Amino acid sequence: MMLSPPRFWHTPHSPLATLLAPLGIAIGALGRLRQAVIRPYRAAIPVLCVGNVTVGGSGKTPVVMALVSLLKKKGIHPIILTRGYGGTTKAPCLVDPSHKASQVGDEPLVLAKHAPVWVSRNRANAARLALTTQNTPQHVHCFIMDDGLQHPYLHRDLSFLVIDSHAPFGNGRIMPAGPLRESLTFALRKADAIVVLGTQTLSLASTKPTFYATRHLHSDALDAERPSIALAAIGNPKQFFHMLKPVTRLIKTYAYPDHAILARKRIAEHILEAKKHNAQLVTSEKDYVRLDEDQRHFFTPLPLSLRWRDEEQLADFLSAHLPPL
Repeated sequence: MMLSPPRFWHTPHSPLATLLAPLGIAIGALGRLRQAVIRPYRAAIPVLCVGNVTVGGSGKTPVVMALVSLLKKKGIHPIILTRGYGGTTKAPCLVDPSHKASQVGDEPLVLAKHAPVWVSRNRANAARLALTTQNTPQHVHCFIMDDGLQHPYLHRDLSFLVIDSHAPFGNGRIMPAGPLRESLTFALRKADAIVVLGTQTLSLASTKPTFYATRHLHSDALDAERPSIALAAIGNPKQFFHMLKPVTRLIKTYAYPDHAILARKRIAEHILEAKKHNAQLVTSEKDYVRLDEDQRHFFTPLPLSLRWRDEEQLADFLSAHLPPL
């Protein structure tokens, strides 16, 4: 389970952040050295990378799903490579419907609805196995590496840096002094393009192609006559609750740490509370797949997708940077 980030990560001029800053600088230097000395595996097909520079959720998962959709429209069939955060599986494996979130993580189960997903902490090992196993579909044209910008073991042919415009960089310091995994300058240098999610304007010292999108919550499954109680254990639960407010009457919200698997007793308490208020229990897709199957029917999962400001521009960019089929 990922703990909630400390408040000083988002507080300018925090004394604690200042105290920890030298450690963050050292960790950043070690990360750059690690990425410089490791010789990455170059796969036989192109690798698209979707990553970010901050700890926690910035919107990588919906960006991966949106890229899968765009590529399929062009007749390009991808395989997704992901770490499987929160899962216990050690060896590379192809996600299938029998897997549980405790085995492969929650995000792979959501992503597997859109394309084949291989889970491994070492994405290079997953790529090697995916290209040689009989379980892989015959017509595969590229990999999409989820959360791979700091992963040095697999060569990246095209890298997207995802930035949440509403919570971009915190105090701008590297862990543990702040929320950055590495310096923003280094991340921008590695990226071929930037994806900015949200409606806030960002000023970035970069001339890289930048694509803008907003998150869209699919709320058709909600009962308009009943109030809602919302649960979220994702990177930014407040954002999920904010998106719910225009489409339902929220009477209670519960935010838990990212990737948290709640005890059955706690889930039962929420179910009883919803019955008491004749309310519907609403949650994200990631939270839904973490629930035990016998408790899922009490919840309404709401899928998330992206709306691009200029989808055609992104499609043209992909065509220009991917080899022809």
